[in-house]
Amino acid sequence: MRQWLWSFLISLCLFSVPASSQSVSFGVKGGAQLTSSVLLNPSSFTFDSARKYIIGGSIDVGLPLGLSVEGDVLYHPFNLEVGTKPPPLFSASTLYDYTVFEFPVLAKFRLTPGLIRPYFEGGPVFRGSPSGLNVAHYGVTVGAGLEIGKRKLLRISPEIRYTRWGPDSLIVVNGNTIPAEQQNQLAVLLGISF
Repeated sequence: MRQWLWSFLISLCLFSVPASSQSVSFGVKGGAQLTSSVLLNPSSFTFDSARKYIIGGSIDVGLPLGLSVEGDVLYHPFNLEVGTKPPPLFSASTLYDYTVFEFPVLAKFRLTPGLIRPYFEGGPVFRGSPSGLNVAHYGVTVGAGLEIGKRKLLRISPEIRYTRWGPDSLIVVNGNTIPAEQQNQLAVLLGISF
């Protein structure tokens, strides 16, 4: 996980060096997955038992022309059920709780000035799991949302994000190594920043 944390911090610094004299804002983000985090795999009897919350902090470095760079640190727990029988007779034998930390570094483009500003965002995302799950450590995120409020005061930002994770997420179930999660994930988030 240290390697990905360092990659996140270096990416954030590289993106923010040209903006050293620009505005900086801090905030919190929270939300939930709209899609399953775990790959539903009936042949190995694994299922996503809950789409848990996502919460964390963010920093946004403003640039000219409606551009900015945002870095997030997001905490994302989820469950994985492993059954002893295939559906429809599925019976859970083990329930695993996993914790994942995600570190998106996103370029943002605000379309208009004013009190309500639609925006688009995109960039790399890194992550690690201290709970032992071999998750994909990299991906790409794109999203869209609205920033509501004055730039130097309190702002609320509802958004939707699509993430495509790398293919290296694996677990061992019933003696077989299988993909552990959906590569394509969709989340809805609400940010509050100042």
